[in-house]
Amino acid sequence: MPEHSSEVYLERMSKDMKLIREMMTTVVTYMRDAESECSEERCDDRYRQLLEEAHTDGGTFEKVRRGMAEDPANRWDHTRQLSKSKENGV
Repeated sequence: MPEHSSEVYLERMSKDMKLIREMMTTVVTYMRDAESECSEERCDDRYRQLLEEAHTDGGTFEKVRRGMAEDPANRWDHTRQLSKSKENGV
């Protein structure tokens, strides 16, 4: 036999759904505020530019890989991720 009546459970679900709706409204408000400050297309372009810069020879990702490859206590081989021209001194 249920501990409470159906009305009690329905009331709990109603309160939970109201709370979820209020929280979603808050999130959507924050998203709209953020989009009004900087359009999505501009963020996309900037992110693409940062990734291209990080992936270039001598970029951020290569510096991290070189640092990881120099660590003698590595469990994994990070040298295969390094560009061939840098390994050969070219």
